[in-house]
Order: sequence, then structure tokens, then C-alpha cells
Amino acid sequence: MSTAASLCFAVDGVWADWTMWGNCDVSCDYGNETRNRTCVGPFYSGKECEGSSVDIRSCFNQPCQTFGEWLEWGRWSRCSVTCGGGERMRYRSCSGDICVGGNSTETHPEKCHTFGCYPLPLTCSDLLEKGMTESREVEIDPMHDHNQTQLLTGHDSADGVDIELTYNVTLDQMDILVSVSLVCRQYISWECRQAPITDPDDSKKPFFYYWGNKDDHSRFYWGGVKNVRRHVCACGEDGSCARPELACNCDANDDVSRVDAGYVTTREDVPMRSFHVKKTAGKAHSSEPRQEAAFDKDM
Repeated sequence: MSTAASLCFAVDGVWADWTMWGNCDVSCDYGNETRNRTCVGPFYSGKECEGSSVDIRSCFNQPCQTFGEWLEWGRWSRCSVTCGGGERMRYRSCSGDICVGGNSTETHPEKCHTFGCYPLPLTCSDLLEKGMTESREVEIDPMHDHNQTQLLTGHDSADGVDIELTYNVTLDQMDILVSVSLVCRQYISWECRQAPITDPDDSKKPFFYYWGNKDDHSRFYWGGVKNVRRHVCACGEDGSCARPELACNCDANDDVSRVDAGYVTTREDVPMRSFHVKKTAGKAHSSEPRQEAAFDKDM
């Protein structure tokens, strides 16, 4: 009779690899996430795995939103335009992260300055009456009684013409408007045919046509001129006249419709008080039946 025996040795347990981290257990703010591992074994009375089968760490998804109440509306923004219809906005915020409606801020638009742009207002008071709601830089046009283009014929200029401008506001008001204006300018235009502007034979009054400034002092420069000491039109400064040697386009003195125009921007000279056409008897253009010119001046 024979006997067989087998020997078995104790095997301790061994940890398997950790699983992937699980999801955070909260949807906002701080929470926990876990991972697990399993013990392989033990065998034949071996020892259990040492340590925990669960691992926990903190996690953070996003801040939790707090519900709040709407705060007071802020001030209105400036209107997007000064006339013709624009829009202004005001805003308010939520005292928490979110308010009724699911937003943290709210916008309120409103139409503004819906009155028309033209005719331009005479004074700031006119703007207030129209519905101006804020202090702004705007275009003011103190109109006068000769705002329309005025036609002068050869017979008119032969005898001389003096035009006095009367404005719809007082001269004291005009002085104040000029003093507080960011930009102040007045447009002057001479549309001509056989009606030259400069008079080379008269050094004291070198223009056949000249104007009086706000103090009614004679001025012998034309609109658009940068150097007011030069007796030229704007084209005479940059050499762009009908002929390069001319001081003004109209000095071509031909049977072609021409124009010399531009803005007078010298603050000490606006507004214009008068416009003058010298007597031109004996000049080549004085008795021409086709000689004509259209004078226009606008604030």
C-alpha cells in the first residue's frame, strides 16, 4: 500500500489596479469622486490585502448659482443721434447669479430724439422744445433774411449793391453762440458767368465783391481760404482754379458757369453782417448783358 501527499503554501492577497475616477457626486460647488480596486486572493490561508479598496478625493464642478432680485435700473445712455430718431439704453443687474428670466443682467431700449433734423434749430431752446433730452453738441443754424440764393445781373453790379443780413436772433445771442460753439462756420458761395471776383486795379478793396464781418468790417478773403490775409479764393491757395494763374475761378471772366465757395471759419469774423458789390462802371464785365452771378451765404 502506497500513500501520496501534496504540499500547499499560503499566498497573500494582492491589489489589482485602481479603476478610473468616477463622476463628482454634486453638480456644483465642492463634492467627492471615488475610485475602487479589488483584492486578488488570498489563497491557502494567506493574508488579506492591506489598505482600503476605496479612494476618495474632493472635486469642484462649477460655482452654484444663487437666485437674487433685480436691482434698480441704471441711468439712460446718451441717445445714439441728436435728431431723426435714435435709441437709448439702460441696464439693471441681479443681486445674485441669476434672476427671474434666467439672466444676470437686463437691457431696456427706448426711442429718443424722434424729431426731424431740418430745418436746423435756431437756438438751444428750440431743441428743448422739440424734445432734446440731454446736453449735447448739436448743429445750430441762426438763419437770416437772405438765406436763399440771390441773383445779381450786370445792371445790378454796375450801380453797386449792398446787402445787409438780419438774423433771427440778436447779435448778442450770436456772440454767445459763437463763443460756446465747438465749431463755428458760415458758408459763402459765388456762382458766376462773366463776373470776376478780384479787382487787380484796386489794392485797398481788391475784390469786386466783399463782405462785412460781425463788426461790419470789410473782409477781402473768400470762403475756404486758410490764410485770411491773402486776397484769393480757396482755389487760388492751392492752384486749382480754372486757370493756375487766377486767384478765383470766376476770374476767368468767361461765358462759362463757374463757382467759388467755401466756409468762413475765422471765429472773430462770423457771423457775416453784410455783402457788397462795388460799382463796376468802365469794367469789361459791367455792361455785359449776359453777366450774372448768384450769391449764397448760409450759417
